[in-house]
Amino acid sequence: MGFTRGELVVGVPLTEGRLEFIITGLLSYGISQEGAKQFVEMKPVTEMNDRRILLDLVNRVFVDGSGRLPRILGKGR
Repeated sequence: MGFTRGELVVGVPLTEGRLEFIITGLLSYGISQEGAKQFVEMKPVTEMNDRRILLDLVNRVFVDGSGRLPRILGKGR
């Protein structure tokens, strides 16, 4: 499925069960209930400590490659 530049593409929304699972996971990393709720609702996370933990988590998973499978690196890598 192609799309042109400037076109908004929105995926299928997550189920309530999946959102609760994400909140539970975030709570286990030390993020507050309010911060986890703001995150899954795609609202700005207001608590500075929650923002720091989220940034650390995102860096660890996406930037440092923790859990990255070799097959998603693309051809030629």
